[in-house]
Amino acid sequence: MLTSTHGIAQTLLDLRSAERAAGRLGQQLNTGSKLASPEDDPALWAEADRAQSTTTYLEAVHTSLNEVAGNVHVADMAMDAISRHIDIMKQQLAEALDYLPGDPGRDQRITNFNTIQQQIDLLIQTTRDPGARRIMADPAVDPTAGDQQIITGPDGARKTIHARQVHTGTTGLNIPALDPALTNDDVNAALAGLDKAKTTLTTRRAGLATDAQDLIRVQENNMHISDLYRIHAESLRAVDFTEAAVELQSVEVRRSLASQILGSITGQRSKILDLLQ
Repeated sequence: MLTSTHGIAQTLLDLRSAERAAGRLGQQLNTGSKLASPEDDPALWAEADRAQSTTTYLEAVHTSLNEVAGNVHVADMAMDAISRHIDIMKQQLAEALDYLPGDPGRDQRITNFNTIQQQIDLLIQTTRDPGARRIMADPAVDPTAGDQQIITGPDGARKTIHARQVHTGTTGLNIPALDPALTNDDVNAALAGLDKAKTTLTTRRAGLATDAQDLIRVQENNMHISDLYRIHAESLRAVDFTEAAVELQSVEVRRSLASQILGSITGQRSKILDLLQ
């Protein structure tokens, strides 16, 4: 009887212990509590912090690159408008040749040419996007104009967004204003100059497109790297559900065995009591 009583007491202790462990593990699995927190390992926690910091930094870089990509897009749209302006200027000069020097029709078309020439520079100067202005403007007029150095990666890597001057000055498209008293030879020379300007514009716009493609590649690479660092940081801080689940399964087995043993002991004790009566 003493042995039986001792066995019941021990089994009850085992059962209660298993039930407490099962409750604790179940709560951990439900709430995301860790079995072993990374905060308990300073090196591991520092590594998680570094990974998260890199992710945050790359997200800031990505935002900056998005802004630069917007600058490039605005500059490209402006260049497209300038291209159409040049086509109209060529049309005006071609029509001017239909009139003799001094004729009002010729003078009007030269005036139209000069007006459009001014509109090209005004378009650049009044562009609301400062980054786009820096790409297109004349440094002699706008001191902020010129190449832009942008950070592109976690190691401080940089890329240059090159200036693509498309103003009417000599370092841009070189489209000077015309004197109304110009000769036919002057008009033809101006037409040839517009062809050169169109070629220069096309070349510089293509260079801008190359910068845009490079930006896209950098952005995609940054997002990939950022995702890797984010996943790494999350994995270092994640709950080890697999370990908790395995331990819970082991506890459930212990609880089941304790219940079966308890049932067996109490059943045997009941039979013995019946025999003694």
